[in-house]
Amino acid sequence: MSRVDRRPAKVVFFDAGGTLLDPVEPVADTYLRFAREFAPTLDPQGFNDHFRAAWRGLNENFRSRSPDGETSEALEKEAWFQFTRAVADPFGVLRDQHETWLARLVEYFDRGESWRLVPEAQNVLTELRSRGLKLAVVSNWHDILESILIHHGLADQLDAIVISSRVGRKKPHREIFTHGLDQFGLSASEGVHVGDSWEEDCVGAIKAGMQAVHFDRTRGPEADPAGICLESKPTLPVIRSLGELPGLLP
Repeated sequence: MSRVDRRPAKVVFFDAGGTLLDPVEPVADTYLRFAREFAPTLDPQGFNDHFRAAWRGLNENFRSRSPDGETSEALEKEAWFQFTRAVADPFGVLRDQHETWLARLVEYFDRGESWRLVPEAQNVLTELRSRGLKLAVVSNWHDILESILIHHGLADQLDAIVISSRVGRKKPHREIFTHGLDQFGLSASEGVHVGDSWEEDCVGAIKAGMQAVHFDRTRGPEADPAGICLESKPTLPVIRSLGELPGLLP
């Protein structure tokens, strides 16, 4: 685990989902649970296999529809609609009830109670603030994220909340990172971004000129595809828990 060793950071950006927040139950389990309200005999294995395949194609489909990372509230909702329709399509009853099923999912995932803080998140934010660092969230999400952060008491710990649907660009596009830096009048070299996604968080931050820390709780450091959007995969600090982050920062 290497330290962040460039110019000392003045602002630390965090991804939201998978970095500061986790779903209360696995996402696929939630989709299946609500699906079985409409199709009680739905085969869990068949549904989960199809869900995982559709999930793998989610970002690719979004990029094909918006290759420059453009987004908005409307585009985020449309992407969710298209994804859930693809998941429901092989299952007759669920396909017929798709819009009602989607409404149940939206209502659930837009509630703060459906999310929980990642272990040590609150303590780490408190520690970094005590050092005088600025803190912000930079996340691919729709507008409801702010109310979820408020529900969990995180908004009071943050100096800015940067959401893709508001900015109009999704990570890894550099514009969303630049927008975050502009909130503080800082240069890219003064910012660190922490996130669980190699491509969206690490590659995006590096291409924006920032430092990056890979929050990888589930995979080894070589498990991500090498060189996504970069000529070669750089060696980055990797943390397995948020509690390791303060020790990386000068």
